[in-house]
Amino acid sequence: MGGSLLTVATYNVNSIKSRVGLVVEWLKRTPVDVLCLQETKVEDRDFPYGPFEALGYRCEVFGQRAYNGVALCARVPLTDVWKGFGDPTWDEQKRIIGATVEGIHVINVYAPHGDDRGTEKFRYKLEFYRHLVEFLRRRWTPGDPVCLVGDLNVARSDLDVWDPAALRDTIGTMPEERQALETLLEWGFVDAFRHLYPDRRQFTWWDYIGGRIWKDEGDADRLRPGHAAPPAEAPGRTGRPLAPPTPDTDTLGPRPRHRHVGYRAPLMRDARCRMQDTG
Repeated sequence: MGGSLLTVATYNVNSIKSRVGLVVEWLKRTPVDVLCLQETKVEDRDFPYGPFEALGYRCEVFGQRAYNGVALCARVPLTDVWKGFGDPTWDEQKRIIGATVEGIHVINVYAPHGDDRGTEKFRYKLEFYRHLVEFLRRRWTPGDPVCLVGDLNVARSDLDVWDPAALRDTIGTMPEERQALETLLEWGFVDAFRHLYPDRRQFTWWDYIGGRIWKDEGDADRLRPGHAAPPAEAPGRTGRPLAPPTPDTDTLGPRPRHRHVGYRAPLMRDARCRMQDTG
């Protein structure tokens, strides 16, 4: 491929206290340079820093008790760390954290789940997306090396759900939600997974009900494998290929114990390439 790789992973842990063992065992088997966690559900002082530090990871945390929460854990230096939008109203819910990693601006997002159309949670989700885009516009340009990862809670297309007819117009598939995600992408991102695999059906979340993990009846609205890289520097336009993002079902646990999988993606360390995607 040419150049060295920086491996970024994203993983909705749905309580880091409950799954720290699962995450640490995964990192032992498959080390990454930067791990982005969502739904940590602990205040910063209660985050289990020790097991990560024992593996050589420094963790930056932006959390709250019982809900939401995001974290960055890295084996490489994190600089210019920031937490939240810088707005007390929006930062009441801890949903975004970022840092610069070897010249790449890594942004870790846990977008709201939302609710049925017309509800307060539905409106909040759409407003969150609008606020996120405005935040990006204020801080960066589409030509900057920005890598956005996380749990975005939108299935971009019917290819990203196991039964489009049954799930049509439900939470995560409503046209308003999909348009909000498209607006985010249009700021200057590339859906890296879809860029490489335009027709592949690949899920990253399954419900506990009815053994759907074993039937592969899931969706890709959680750890979406993409959403980064300025279009002018997209794979194929620079002549530099992007290594495939990879879901890891080991992160579900043995029974399984979890509904989300961790997702890894290699990035070019040469920031001039601006090869980003979400892990």
